[in-house]
Amino acid sequence: MAIKRHANIKELVGQQFDRLFVLEDVGRSHGGSVLWKCKCDCGNEIVRSSEYFNTKSVKSCGCYMKDRYDITGEIYGRLTVLGLDHTTEIGRTYWLCKCECGTEKVIRKDGLTRGVTISCGCYNKEVLASMYTDLKGKVFGRFIVLEKIDLRSGNGDVIWHCRCNCGVEKNIGRTALVNGDTVSCGCYSKELIAAQGRKNIGSNNGMWGRKGKLSSNWQGGITPLHNKIRSLPETYQWIKAVFKKDNKTCQCCGQKGGKLTAHHIENFAKLYPTMNDLLWEVENGITFCLDCHKVFHKQFGRKENNMNQIKEFLGYVA
Repeated sequence: MAIKRHANIKELVGQQFDRLFVLEDVGRSHGGSVLWKCKCDCGNEIVRSSEYFNTKSVKSCGCYMKDRYDITGEIYGRLTVLGLDHTTEIGRTYWLCKCECGTEKVIRKDGLTRGVTISCGCYNKEVLASMYTDLKGKVFGRFIVLEKIDLRSGNGDVIWHCRCNCGVEKNIGRTALVNGDTVSCGCYSKELIAAQGRKNIGSNNGMWGRKGKLSSNWQGGITPLHNKIRSLPETYQWIKAVFKKDNKTCQCCGQKGGKLTAHHIENFAKLYPTMNDLLWEVENGITFCLDCHKVFHKQFGRKENNMNQIKEFLGYVA
């Protein structure tokens, strides 16, 4: 119920406004507004000004907003809300919750309502435990898992000692095995190269021995610039940064260490003539072993290379 702007202030005494019942006039505010003592349906008494009764909000001592945003009894994932624990100075509320495992924990409200927190922590422990499932004797691609070793990858993944069908033994991370990221010791890539064949090489090529302007690859004498850019300190720093990002691991076959190359995702030949910023952008690089790098360029060529080709290639090999 709203009051008229110029209504007699005596008319408010004894009136009910939503949850508030007006008891008496208790004076004036610093701005001259009439102040009213009211009793809320919840039992609290509070003082409100005349202007308050003309607002569109539900009239209460504040309990209405508390009730409206009360999440007591609600369930979020494995958590049941028991009640409000405390409110910070900036208005953030923390709620006492009970997990299905029996543990009680205080959790911030938006963590619950946004689905960020769904347990006391037991769910994450179960997920972590699943990472250590025994893989011994299982087959992944061309690998058979022999045993778990006392090592962890850079991201904490369990390392398993495996034997490839060709007889080579390698240490592979659990995630790479289970997700199919690594399917062989590298022999699979080599077989792809052999199956595709390499014709017109060496003296069998009609262009054999032709250099400079006589070469079919002549582009007006820009090779010196190409070589200079590849020998710049920035290029060596970029290569090191890409290897570090990928943990010195071929992102195709999973080979760790050995002979690796940093491949430009967006084509190097397209970037270096204009010194495009992507030339030394770490995220524009991906680590391949030499075999996988050869297979990539055999499949997609060396011009107009891009991210879509990378995605297709990794899916193709896996």
